[in-house]
Amino acid sequence: MLKYKITARALFTLIAFFSSVFVAQTQVPYSQLYESTMYKSKYEIGLVSFRGNNNYTSETLETIISSTATDYSILYSVFEFSYLNLIDHPLVPAFVKHNLNSNLQTLENDISFFREELVDIDIANLRSYYHQHGFHHAKISYRFVPNYRKELNELIFYINEGKRYKLAALDFDITDSLPEEIDAKVHSFITIRPGSNFSEPRILNAANNIVTYLKSVGYFFATMKNPQVIIDNENEADSVYLNISPGPRCKIGSIQFIQNFNNQKILSNSLLKSQLTIEEGDWYNNNDITKTESNFLSLSAFQYVRIDTSKYNPADSTLNFLVDLRYKKQQEYGFSSFINRTMFEKYLNAGFELSYTHKNAFGSAQVFNPFARIVMLDVSKSINDISNAEYEYQFGLSLSQPLLWKINSAKVGVISQLMYSKRTIYDELRLTTFSLPIKFPITFSSRTYFNLGSLEFGFERQMPNNYPTAIENALQTAESSQDTIDIFKRFMQFEDLYNFVEEKKPFLTSTTLGFSISGDNRNDPFYPTSGHYAAINLDIAPFKANKYTGVSNYIKLQLLYTTFLNLSPKSVLALKIRGGHIFWMDRSNSLVPYDRQFFAGGANSVRGWASRRLRYFGVSQRDAVENEYFHFTEDFIGSTSIIEGSFEWRYKLVTPSRRNTTFQQYLEGISLAFFIDYGNAYQWFYYSDDKDYTYKPKLIDYLKGLAVAYGAGIRYDTPVGAIRLDLGWKLYDPNSQFDPDLYPAVGKLSDIQFHIGLGTPF
Repeated sequence: MLKYKITARALFTLIAFFSSVFVAQTQVPYSQLYESTMYKSKYEIGLVSFRGNNNYTSETLETIISSTATDYSILYSVFEFSYLNLIDHPLVPAFVKHNLNSNLQTLENDISFFREELVDIDIANLRSYYHQHGFHHAKISYRFVPNYRKELNELIFYINEGKRYKLAALDFDITDSLPEEIDAKVHSFITIRPGSNFSEPRILNAANNIVTYLKSVGYFFATMKNPQVIIDNENEADSVYLNISPGPRCKIGSIQFIQNFNNQKILSNSLLKSQLTIEEGDWYNNNDITKTESNFLSLSAFQYVRIDTSKYNPADSTLNFLVDLRYKKQQEYGFSSFINRTMFEKYLNAGFELSYTHKNAFGSAQVFNPFARIVMLDVSKSINDISNAEYEYQFGLSLSQPLLWKINSAKVGVISQLMYSKRTIYDELRLTTFSLPIKFPITFSSRTYFNLGSLEFGFERQMPNNYPTAIENALQTAESSQDTIDIFKRFMQFEDLYNFVEEKKPFLTSTTLGFSISGDNRNDPFYPTSGHYAAINLDIAPFKANKYTGVSNYIKLQLLYTTFLNLSPKSVLALKIRGGHIFWMDRSNSLVPYDRQFFAGGANSVRGWASRRLRYFGVSQRDAVENEYFHFTEDFIGSTSIIEGSFEWRYKLVTPSRRNTTFQQYLEGISLAFFIDYGNAYQWFYYSDDKDYTYKPKLIDYLKGLAVAYGAGIRYDTPVGAIRLDLGWKLYDPNSQFDPDLYPAVGKLSDIQFHIGLGTPF
């Protein structure tokens, strides 16, 4: 806060000013106000308004005061309505009335009652705000009156801003001389000039920026002292004097580690030193200290990290530092349930896991993790169609190394996982997979737009089990030659893979190379209310079909962008757009694995459709739909392209309260969502005998093929993400142009899709 000095003449003016501020408030008798429905003899604030505020919006001034208008939550409205309609009913049990009343008492923070002492504080805060911005003679009063038109009580603040003072002089006094380049940078922070409107926050912000900058270039002792403002009422101007003391410029001296091992295996000294962003002889930089602490915590080996000075040597202006590290438990055994989501599609998988984890297996924070899992894949789809639920049994071993190399400010690690899995595809058909992905995660500077990246090599061998039995049983259901042809077509993808494995006896069936980068500045990864997330992913299977590198040959590109706008303390607008395309390089001799193909519809896609059940055909599919194997092709034959987007409004039922009741804590975790989704999957991998697509979309098809859905959902926040239930309806189905009876443009309310998910859909 700036200290103000006043000239002799100004003193008499200010005495008259402060005397005039405390005018008698014109307050109507309480008997004329609207009394609270639930709380007799109390008066709710239904509306807060400002009059005479020409330089600042009402929205800005509302952030300065504590008095607010009552904002009934949906839950409070429901409880109040129930209570008022049941309280006098003789058949309603007393305990029901008591519980309703208790719930209303818990939610009382939703109501804003008029409090004269609080309004007096608001006036003082408003006066201070105007004073800090040069309106030294602002007069503020209030009235709390009934608004008969809206049938509520209105709190009105009357503001006479007066004249705004200019800045006559701004003097930043730097007590010590600075190097030329640092001095130039310091003065670049001073953007307010004499002659402009006086603004204390802008001046203080410039001073704080200067001190922060000095602490980043060696001036550990930099401080701001004795800021003063001299008000000249005669010339209606202010002069500001700021004293900044940089102190001596300091270099890093010795760096010592203090380690509390807690009977755990210690990390190698070389790894500890690699996490340091400070070195002996460097100029002190407080940003590097914070970044070093973050580096150590990212190793997951420590429960506490702190870096502090131990000694200052004035002879050579060096600072010695201690790095205090406290280890946490490194080995864990367990049997537990788990849930996870895929990166782009956000498919929710859940299951049980038996595992052992060592977080410092070989002395350099390597994580060693053998495991066995039973997984339900795409939970939302499986629950909606339990007879065709997909299960996978996984056995594997993962090993990760947090740091392999440092390239300038970027850090490169490695993650690998050798896994065997057996997956239920359809009835008797199973898919056995041996996989070995080797991923090199890269952490870039936090100052760049994209701050994470990865390079991944994937090696995989897949085998369709029971394929002859599965197709034989399917053919037994054929009632015509056309049915037989259709069945062969729908099993063709797995037939090609089965024949390739049987004939070539390959070492691998797929070899891929992947690149990805992402930028994330969301304020919270679980419940974002501001910021954005952007990601670009490129997967390449570069080799033509052969017995060594496999039968996959394609390029897959995906892009994702989400952004979040905080509309109010209770509501957020979330937006998403996603696109992707697969370039199939050798259609006559290669395959695109079905788990790499695009599918639309589901809990994290266009929610008016079941998972994987949305695609743009471009031709009528009546014959296929009438065949029981059409759903097989829907679920396990994807598309080459996808476009998706969403608009979602998220609303919390209850704002956080100072009351720490159990009921209140539960309510604070509940929120509602209303959404509109659009998108589709294009160019089905359903191909003709010459292995070409049966339908190739034109450019206009990508626009007119967009399906639209709308719906609502409820979420409950948990430490691992929101558990949610969404209800979606079709608003527009582009396939209706081919067969309106089969694909109605607007679905009935009974045509509802239920989706269960973990975490927000994006």
